Amino acid sequence: MFRNNSRTRFAVFVTLLSFSCLVAQAQQAKIKLMGAMPNVYVVHTVSPGETLSAIGKMYNQTVGNIMRFNSMNAQSQLSIGEAINVPLAAISFLQTAPTSGTALVHTVKPGESLYRISVTYNKVPVAALQQWNALTGNNISVGQDVIVGYLNTVVKNATATTTVPNTPTTKPADAPVEPVVKPTAPVVVPPVTTTTKPVDEPVKTTVPVADKKPESKPTVVPPPVNVVDIPAETKPYSGAGFFANQFGKDVAGRDATNVTGSCGSFKSVSGWNDGKFYALMNETPPGSIVKISYNGKFVFAKVLWNMKDMKENDGLQFRVSNAAAAALGFTAEKNTVTIQYFD
Repeated sequence: MFRNNSRTRFAVFVTLLSFSCLVAQAQQAKIKLMGAMPNVYVVHTVSPGETLSAIGKMYNQTVGNIMRFNSMNAQSQLSIGEAINVPLAAISFLQTAPTSGTALVHTVKPGESLYRISVTYNKVPVAALQQWNALTGNNISVGQDVIVGYLNTVVKNATATTTVPNTPTTKPADAPVEPVVKPTAPVVVPPVTTTTKPVDEPVKTTVPVADKKPESKPTVVPPPVNVVDIPAETKPYSGAGFFANQFGKDVAGRDATNVTGSCGSFKSVSGWNDGKFYALMNETPPGSIVKISYNGKFVFAKVLWNMKDMKENDGLQFRVSNAAAAALGFTAEKNTVTIQYFD
């Protein structure tokens, strides 16, 4: 009698333990994995105020990789409620028996076994899969959601911070990504003097003081807004640029080609201190290194994307980052440049 009672109590204990595990698993935050390794991704819905930088940190992924995976370019924008695909790498998975966090879930497909799933997801131990999913054996069924790891929120990849406006837009395909670029209308480089105030400085006016005559001081007016956005206390980079040593490498069997046309600029956080200049053009594939010449000066730049059919690009064949425009000494909204590349 005592032996039977012991067995009954043990069976009840096991049942309650399994039930507790299942309840805890049901209440845990989960994200369903899409695609297949190594091209696995999750679908993220954009919330108000979110930027690509914030989303990248959330999934331990770079802004550039997210933009490339979604075929975004410099003119792409996010909108609230939009679903974007965020690629995950091995670094995005925690698989060393975490006890809490957001679970990454794989939906079992026909023919899959627990061992096959463990191999697919970075060879995570089968014992870990059994523990996370409260499994007592290797039996799983088609359509079952199996936790294969936990989201690693410790950011190990540095990402540039660029705010993406919350307005809808279409996203052109085949857009490779390098740095984060903030687009702007074509601009002109003004002469830079020590007395020039930043573009965003408000107009200063004299305010009368009670019981005193207002002092007669001239109104300080900021320079016109159609200038290349040079950061405060920053001088244009002096030299041919970071990519100079890469020009002409690995081009065996290709011919050097020169093309001349009208060039504008776009706003970028790169190039002011490191000489990393970038360009948009149609004649050569993204990632190519080109030589840009203007008015006796030249710099070397990496091609980011091609020139899309957009109204902002009417009358332009090329665009260069504003740091490159400043280094070349652009003096107008449209400047005639010569670009050399290998075809």
